[in-house]
Amino acid sequence: MDTIRLIGSPLYQWEIGRKIEITSSPHTRVDKVEFSHPGDANTLSLVPREENGVLVADIPNVLLQSGNIIFVYLVHAPEGGVETTTDHVLRVIRRPKPADYVYTETEILNYAYLAERPTALVGEGLPT
Repeated sequence: MDTIRLIGSPLYQWEIGRKIEITSSPHTRVDKVEFSHPGDANTLSLVPREENGVLVADIPNVLLQSGNIIFVYLVHAPEGGVETTTDHVLRVIRRPKPADYVYTETEILNYAYLAERPTALVGEGLPT
């Protein structure tokens, strides 16, 4: 069975550079990790990478701005199909925006989502 574990302390709103650790079963391969908020029409897809012998994926910084929970999906893409093997919920603790906060984008495969996101952020009253 595949598992997802947050690396480090609990997640807080406005953080950047956070990661998850992925442990996959010997019978599956994790080809993508997808992230979204509840109600999002699209996911942000990342390819996991190995760091110090551990499979990891960056949590998209844009998803840490709202203080909303984050859904995480591990995806296996065998030839001719796509299979979600594991899902997980990451809780984000709300907090005031730090005065020294500087947004840094996470490299994401689904750029169409990013094109839609500024409109959503303005609707949430957040800076774009």
